[in-house]
Amino acid sequence: MSFIGPQRYPLWVTMSFEYVLGVDVGSTATKAVLCDKTGTIVARGSVPTHIARPQPGWAEVDYARCWEGVVVACRQALESAPDAAMPRRIVGIGLTSLAPSVAPLAHDGTPLHAGIIYEDRRSASQVAHVLARESQSAIVPRTGMRIESGSTTLSSMLWLVAERPDLVEACACFGSLTTYLAHRFTGNFGIDWATAQLSGLFSLDDPPRWLEEWCRQLGIPPEKLPSHMPSQARIGEVSTAAAAQLGVPAGTPVAMGGPDAQAAAVGAGLVEPQAGLLSVGTTSVLTVCTERSVADPRFYTRRHVLPGRYLHVAPTLMGGTTLRWAASLLGVESVEEVVALAEASEPGAGGVIFLPYLMGERAPLWDRDARGVFYGLQLSTGRAEMARAVVEGIAFAARNVLTHMESHLGDTVAPLLVTGGGAFPGVAQTFANVLQRPLTVIEGGESAAQGAALLAWVAAGETDLDWLASWQPNVQENYVPDGSVCRMYEQSYEVFCTLYSALRRTFESPAE
Repeated sequence: MSFIGPQRYPLWVTMSFEYVLGVDVGSTATKAVLCDKTGTIVARGSVPTHIARPQPGWAEVDYARCWEGVVVACRQALESAPDAAMPRRIVGIGLTSLAPSVAPLAHDGTPLHAGIIYEDRRSASQVAHVLARESQSAIVPRTGMRIESGSTTLSSMLWLVAERPDLVEACACFGSLTTYLAHRFTGNFGIDWATAQLSGLFSLDDPPRWLEEWCRQLGIPPEKLPSHMPSQARIGEVSTAAAAQLGVPAGTPVAMGGPDAQAAAVGAGLVEPQAGLLSVGTTSVLTVCTERSVADPRFYTRRHVLPGRYLHVAPTLMGGTTLRWAASLLGVESVEEVVALAEASEPGAGGVIFLPYLMGERAPLWDRDARGVFYGLQLSTGRAEMARAVVEGIAFAARNVLTHMESHLGDTVAPLLVTGGGAFPGVAQTFANVLQRPLTVIEGGESAAQGAALLAWVAAGETDLDWLASWQPNVQENYVPDGSVCRMYEQSYEVFCTLYSALRRTFESPAE
């Protein structure tokens, strides 16, 4: 059955005048959306998110600065609401954020160190320490996670244990960004199951639990890990202090929420087995829903919010960041201008092929040494061809991810939904042609924040998971592959794959 298309809502839903707030601290922007009981966004706010890179290979966020962004985004959303009474009718708040991230949090919630995020590569030696004890093939079936520097918080925790044992001793817990946000909203520490799995220390099989013996073997004190719960669980209620800062009612229930890919799956209505969501944000992520857990070292496997469903997640390091780099390189101001330049060039980019691995790559390559490459430059190559090559390179990398995912699952991923930067018409059509798949672009591009808001309805006790399973987003546009362009891209994709294979040894560098 399909959950894409028109939907009828019961009278109690359409007649309600209550609202929920979804908060998403993403890698590029911090967003707040006010939603009604149909899931429709009625007001929104957004401010930039800052990622610090204090040393080569390091990537951090300042949790306190993220909270300041949340306050501003929430205030913007509430002030832009069509009805001044709407903020007083908020009955729930849901949280989501970039992931993974981790920082030691003091007993009063104060971050004792910057949040170490998924791009960070400082903990390579800690990864080697873990893999000296057990192989990826042994760890993945237990946890659903491969151990990688930054991409699993285990390695970042071990770096903190080795480099800042004083902070580990003083902290109440190792907290994700949502752990910190939950404490700022409610005064309570907690972590959802999906974010806990990103640590590499949490069980994939039931019952959900911290693998305490595994923690002890590696030197992670289990007592420093926060209490775990499902994403739709109520972590607490908005405190008086937070209410005064945010402009929302004190006592409002707060859903624990979870990582952005998890929330985006909820916001996209990703509930059908084999349905996929391609989120083209700061980085691109392919998420596929299944009825069974099939652990594979190439991907993350985690529980869905919905019982009996799993999410297979392929996180990459290319996407919006790549397009913004291209904007700087090509002397334009925005991603929109890069896309416009690309559309001025014919498909195929004049024979130019681009490898988009500017920060290395996560799934499915897991090659931190991979680098970006322009191949096929000639005297006739201009900015338009280079812009087109960048867009096509991101699409070729997405096809590589999809090919590996379908090999992993043994089935075709369909339907394939798209949100984020992939919603630009020129980009979406390029993706459809390269992937050789029809694509459904979801309206709004704010699936993670919207998903957090939907979880808030459940945490508030206003509805249940059955309603969540039947909820569906509005469709912005459908894109169908162009057969003649697909055939041309088939040859370009073969060159793309050959280039990476040929250059892989060249990319190798000494361990950090």
